[in-house]
Amino acid sequence: ARFANTAALAFVERALALADPADHETRWRAHLVRERHLIHTTDHAAHEADLQALADLAERLDDREKRTVVAMRRAATLRGAGDYAGAEAADRQGLALAQPLEQSALAVLLYGGLADSLIGAGQYEAAREVALQGLQLARPRGDRAGESVLVNALGLIAMERGDLTVAAGHFEDSLLITREVGDPKAEGLRLNNLGSVYPRLGDYARARSHLDRGLQLARRTGHRPTEAVVLLNTASVAHLQGDDTAALALAHAAFEAAASSGQRELEAYARLVAGHAELGLGRHVAAREAYTAARDMLRSLTVRSQQVFDPISGLARVALAEGRLDLALAEVELMMAHMADGGRFDGTEEPLLLPLTCWQVLHAAGDPRAADVLAAAHKELQAQAARITDPIAQRGFLQQVPHHREIVAAWERSMPAHAAAVPAAR
Repeated sequence: ARFANTAALAFVERALALADPADHETRWRAHLVRERHLIHTTDHAAHEADLQALADLAERLDDREKRTVVAMRRAATLRGAGDYAGAEAADRQGLALAQPLEQSALAVLLYGGLADSLIGAGQYEAAREVALQGLQLARPRGDRAGESVLVNALGLIAMERGDLTVAAGHFEDSLLITREVGDPKAEGLRLNNLGSVYPRLGDYARARSHLDRGLQLARRTGHRPTEAVVLLNTASVAHLQGDDTAALALAHAAFEAAASSGQRELEAYARLVAGHAELGLGRHVAAREAYTAARDMLRSLTVRSQQVFDPISGLARVALAEGRLDLALAEVELMMAHMADGGRFDGTEEPLLLPLTCWQVLHAAGDPRAADVLAAAHKELQAQAARITDPIAQRGFLQQVPHHREIVAAWERSMPAHAAAVPAAR
């Protein structure tokens, strides 16, 4: 409870050494404590051994609740590895075991896990339905910790769909609950999510305030995955503010924290942000290497297919900066094919930066498709802006986020006759 992880593991080892081989309950408790720690390390063999031990003990005890816990822990493991389809299957297995739901406190946690698995797979509407079902169970039970997880899931869904102020509201509500129940580890994650959504609104000061507090909590609790993602989002904020030297250092620190906790997807995104920073510093070779590494890592993981377009977009920008238009077009054609097939960029890190990159390259090549790409990007930007009711927040969204500002400027330059029809930021 004090996050003295090394000491806790030592006590687990002593407990397992002292426990009678037939004392399945004690051995279950010890393995569960250790499994919850090892899931955040790179010692995958040791973690899998504990997970298997838990599964064996659940069978020996013929305990339905323990089988449910094993399914839930298996789902968490698969989510951490980026296997969202496998995680969804494990979550659903756990929910089936947790019947009848009214009698299982685990059901709320399983709904939260299933929502996260569906979000990871890009199935936002299904995730929303699951989160709302979970809330219908959590709130009558007075399960505030479970409610926080599910409200946070609704925030993630809203953020991926571009409903940024709605997402921020959900994250703020979830943060208040975690503070109420006294869960510093969860609080760090909620602060990170606020530090992820506010930069999309151009509110960098508020983002940094949340991220700085989140980093303090992650380090106090020794939770390296949270430390990795907080450092990653802080690096992104520094890049958006034009401080690429700081962004690069933070991206490298995020990579180290992600690698030490076995977070392959975060490793890939740390390389992505390093690519942004290297490009911003004019170091094209280093930027290409970072983007290529991010692309290859994402392709090797079972993640949302559209996520790979973040580094592909970066490679196109590097080639364009070098004047290698043929290489830039080759990367852009991959994104154009995705859009032609009805694909969207929801779930990528910067959904509006990708079509802007397509326009920049196509425009430079004199490709007639450029006008339609810019029009679609501008339409989506304005649609998102229209959902922001606060005038100051709407202005920040349009003017403070660099690629949003570039879309508006490009639209006004290319469509002067329509400039007067563009809704002004209130």
